[in-house]
Amino acid sequence: MSASNSQAFNHRLESLRGVAAMMVALGHAFLLLDAAAWPGVLRVCNGHAAVRLFFVLSGYVLSLALNRMNGPPSSALLTYAVRRFLRIYPAFAGATFLVAGATLLLPLGQANSAASVWFNQFYLKPVDTVELRDNLLFHSASLNCVTWTLRVEILGSLFLGVMHFLTRSWGWRGRAVLLAALMGAAWRLFDGDLVPYLFMFWLGYMLPAVAPLVAKLEGGRRWMAPAMLLGAVAVFLRSQQTRFELWGEPLGASMMLAWLLYGRPLAVYRLLDRGVVRFYGRISYSFYLLHFPVLYWAALALLRGLSPETLLWQPNVWAAGVGFGSVAIATPLAWLLYVGVEKPGIALSKRLCDSLERARKRERSIRPPEAPVATPSTAVPLITGK
Repeated sequence: MSASNSQAFNHRLESLRGVAAMMVALGHAFLLLDAAAWPGVLRVCNGHAAVRLFFVLSGYVLSLALNRMNGPPSSALLTYAVRRFLRIYPAFAGATFLVAGATLLLPLGQANSAASVWFNQFYLKPVDTVELRDNLLFHSASLNCVTWTLRVEILGSLFLGVMHFLTRSWGWRGRAVLLAALMGAAWRLFDGDLVPYLFMFWLGYMLPAVAPLVAKLEGGRRWMAPAMLLGAVAVFLRSQQTRFELWGEPLGASMMLAWLLYGRPLAVYRLLDRGVVRFYGRISYSFYLLHFPVLYWAALALLRGLSPETLLWQPNVWAAGVGFGSVAIATPLAWLLYVGVEKPGIALSKRLCDSLERARKRERSIRPPEAPVATPSTAVPLITGK
């Protein structure tokens, strides 16, 4: 795919979001029971890597939107921020209220001894107004363990918008220096809740600059594209949570995206064209928001219905079963959230941003013309006395 073609909407990127959301969902399923997962399962269903792919993808898609913007930076940033907030917050708020209501209606509390410590930390009591407020303000993710990423997404998007306008006069080398500085900050502040992720957005933002490099590396060598893709996937699917993986997983994600967007088309990419994959791509955000609460209550029913001995006899089989079962339950709920809240939020952001753009145009049209500045040839000489 050429660089120019990749600037338009690419449904394969949307499909990739659906794959990443499914990785997170199934990865959580294999954390439910107090037993080791099958070898390789948590490597393939690597939720940490999937989240970092989300951030790199956001950086790339937002770079295209930012490069299409015109007008004064202040007004462009306002439009960008409003659009981004309304893209994220309505569905998040809808899912948060749904989970809060579920804690008032559905069983809560710890399960039996087969459950992991990780599972037993959630939903121990009904939500109160303070907890609901803290979750809605992103001060807490107690109602939905995945929503910490949305705070990073909003702040990372704002960072990207500001840096886009501050670095417009920089070449790719200057932006690469900024990337190196952000990666150094991530290494230094590995345990932080925001700084370690900023370079991932900037990495995605810089992806269009690698298009010539991909074409140069590939040349006429047909083996280059599959070899680079396999290498990128191997770097991406690392399961050890260390500083090296903090760098490696997003770098692997960016390499995958670079070859998908700008490399030679491969047959494996057609999997992203399948109807079911595209469907989960469209509802991926709503599915991501709802999969864990559904998984929790499905697992709680299983854990309270079967003895620990039965569950721990084949823990991975039960984990896979409850994982796929929760996906089946969460899918129609996610579609309803997508249709009822997420899409209207997107439409509202478009209308509001169009109104802001029309207001800016009206302001420019009624602004009085500036007085002409006298040139040296027409200026009146300054007469001074002795």
